[in-house]
Amino acid sequence: MNTVAQQKRAVFVVAHPDDFQLFMNPVAAAAILSGDYSVAIIVTTAGDGGQGPAYWAAREWGTIASVRWLLDCTPNAPFDETPSPAAGAPLWNFVSFNEHNITTWTANIAQTPCACYFMRLPDGNMCGEGFGVTGDVSLPQLSNSAITPQPFPSLATITTIGTVDGSTTYTSWNDFTTTLEAIITDNGNYAISDCWVNYQQTDQTTNPCDHYDHYATGLASNAAIGQSTPLAVSEYLDYAMTQPPNGKTQLQGSAALWKIGMMAAYDKQVYDCARGQQNGGGKICCTIGGDNLGVYAGWMMAAPVFTTSTPGNFSPPSLAPLWPPTPFYSGCSGCQCSSSDSTSDH
Repeated sequence: MNTVAQQKRAVFVVAHPDDFQLFMNPVAAAAILSGDYSVAIIVTTAGDGGQGPAYWAAREWGTIASVRWLLDCTPNAPFDETPSPAAGAPLWNFVSFNEHNITTWTANIAQTPCACYFMRLPDGNMCGEGFGVTGDVSLPQLSNSAITPQPFPSLATITTIGTVDGSTTYTSWNDFTTTLEAIITDNGNYAISDCWVNYQQTDQTTNPCDHYDHYATGLASNAAIGQSTPLAVSEYLDYAMTQPPNGKTQLQGSAALWKIGMMAAYDKQVYDCARGQQNGGGKICCTIGGDNLGVYAGWMMAAPVFTTSTPGNFSPPSLAPLWPPTPFYSGCSGCQCSSSDSTSDH
């Protein structure tokens, strides 16, 4: 069993590197700041948008920057990181789960670990057709091989899928979901019954017009839990969170601060990684801008829309007490980001 002070684990499983900030905050921020949980943020795809390693590497840096910003706002800052930052050093480790190497970054504040796991599957594109540069494959297509009736009947069916960096290949849907279960439980250090699992709503009627990677990631989370009974399960709307009949409850005060602050830290890191390597007038891959600005503004100011099912007494952590944020920015030293003509993918 786990040896850290926290006997419970809050897990946020998302498809893309900015999904938890946009659609699960400030719930995720509250879990991290509470000190009551070991927190895991699991990103199933690279979110590459068919743009290659320059873009998805920048987005991973952005995810970590958003968590760093939040952690640096606590009274326990500064925090330790694994691996430790150093000039030219890699930002992450490979950790084995179910015999697959998963890119992992961990911060630990007084025995309160928070980790980001990047599974790096190819981005599936909006409707699951994938991108030519990664072989036109996707997680939704893999789910078709194992779930009856097929959740995405308009798509092809595949039985294996590799990561965008070539670090591993999943030989079946079960292989992938078993690996996801191992990450959720930290290789068995936590029982599923001690895990509060947050993921994206799979019902295409309840959560309409969503990215197919979001749906497939939710289905994978369901499969990873299996027949076990978690501490609690929370399912979130994504694009539909600001649409009728959900309406839009606007965040106020400190709740808005944590959500906007984490998203700003994410996007600044992506922007700076691209700008730092820009040459020849290439496009900076900043995700907030242009046609996306109004959509982002709506998502960033909206309260998350989710339902929680639980077998016993459970209540999400509160954002109180809150601390005034400390200005923090880690920079992009040592990253391998470069500019790329790209579109956002969330």
